[in-house]
Parts: sequence; structure tokens; C-alpha cells
Amino acid sequence: MTRALSHNDFSGTLSPNLYLLPLESLDLGSNRLDGLVPEEILRIVYPTELSGNQFKCPLPLCIGGNPHVRCTPPCCGTRVA
Repeated sequence: MTRALSHNDFSGTLSPNLYLLPLESLDLGSNRLDGLVPEEILRIVYPTELSGNQFKCPLPLCIGGNPHVRCTPPCCGTRVA
């Protein structure tokens, strides 16, 4: 199952259980999602688009190590102190 939920003005945070969804792909790009990106994002095994949101920086290092997750600038909007 593919879910294209981009450009819907969704707000809120990502669930650490996102990887449990039985999906083929997930597009959450260009919404107003914020907060910290959970480390569990590394477990995602389907193509996932997170670009164009307002996540807190820095993003987890695991995003760079997971070829399924795309989060290109601007992906995060505020820096965690």
C-alpha cells in the first residue's frame, strides 16, 4: 500500500512506531510536521519522503544511513539547543 500525504498542511510529530506500518511507500513531504525525528526511522524499509517539514535539527545521523528515507533541505526548521 502506498500513501501520498504530501502538501496537506499536516502538523504534529512523527511516531516512533512509523516503521511498523505495512506500506510500500510513504510521502509526508511538504507538511508542517515538527519535533524530533525518532531514531526508529532507521527501521523503515520502504521509500519515505520527509522533506519540506519543520523538524528540529540536527536530524538523527541514522537518516543518512538509511537509503529508504529522503529528507533533503529544507527538512528541519529549528535547531535543538
